[in-house]
Amino acid sequence: MTLHLRSAWDRVRGSRLLRWVAALLAVVLVIEYIVLPQLGGAGNVAGALVRLPPVLLLVALVLQAMSQASYSLLTRAVLLGDARPGFFTLLRIDLCDLAINNTVPGGGATAAAARFRLLTLCGVQSQNALSAATIQVVGSNLVLAGLFAVGLLAGHGGGSGGRYLSVAGTVVLVLLGLS
Repeated sequence: MTLHLRSAWDRVRGSRLLRWVAALLAVVLVIEYIVLPQLGGAGNVAGALVRLPPVLLLVALVLQAMSQASYSLLTRAVLLGDARPGFFTLLRIDLCDLAINNTVPGGGATAAAARFRLLTLCGVQSQNALSAATIQVVGSNLVLAGLFAVGLLAGHGGGSGGRYLSVAGTVVLVLLGLS
């Protein structure tokens, strides 16, 4: 009797129908609890985009494409070793990273894991992929902190920031000085 139940359970567990039902349930749950709540503000964004001049949208699109291309060139420059993927492969990996980062809640960690896996699948050694990611993250944070500090100093004359912005600017400048 036990053998009969075990074989029945093995058939159910290995069933394609069960896997399809589980996958469909997972998709429905993701749409219900992740995608639909994020679509609430999409109407406001679409309305704002319609009111913009088309030339401005085209310039923004070109600048974004140049930014992505520059990031892929940076990735290629910081990768060590002989097994560096080509530019278009790195561009696809970077676009995948960006897509995961912007769509998955807490997507930074997931995107980093996917990026690491894609780089290693392309032949990059794991230590080279990690060092490249570290260089890019540190460089990006330094540039963002520098932009914040410059913007804070430029806007300091307006007096609209108050004491909290002065403290934040001081902390950023100290951290930049230490790095």
